[in-house]
Amino acid sequence: MRPPATWYAYDWEELRVRRETRSSAVRLSKSCERDTHQFVGTYKPRGDVPLVQVDGKVFAQPIPVGDREPKNVRPQDKVVIEMVRFPSHTHDGEAVIVEVLGRTGHPGVDTLSIIREFGLPDAFPEDVLEAARQQADRFDPTQLEGGKTSRA
Repeated sequence: MRPPATWYAYDWEELRVRRETRSSAVRLSKSCERDTHQFVGTYKPRGDVPLVQVDGKVFAQPIPVGDREPKNVRPQDKVVIEMVRFPSHTHDGEAVIVEVLGRTGHPGVDTLSIIREFGLPDAFPEDVLEAARQQADRFDPTQLEGGKTSRA
């Protein structure tokens, strides 16, 4: 389908379409499901309007964020937003900032941005941590080959 039939549908949405009976045209009848409601972007206020430019090409325009003075966020910070209302041809979208990742370009911020963007885990489950602690408690350096350890 081509615009304008898809004007408010995004690549990652599941859509329902219907075929026009008198023509070969296909119309978008409903957006069924959105794959995600959270996005990573850069906080770029314009005047007193707080905006976030979402990374990539998902949204052409910056998304307004509802809080007029988001806490602990500065211009050019990487943030995670949650969409309250997706943009369409009739209205701007609206989002809220749910996490401030840090200054664009600072160490670790780009990695954290990718982790949040793709919903990757950033911590081990508690049972894995407990198993690692037990292994560490059982570790005996004298059982290493040669019975010696080298420490600087």
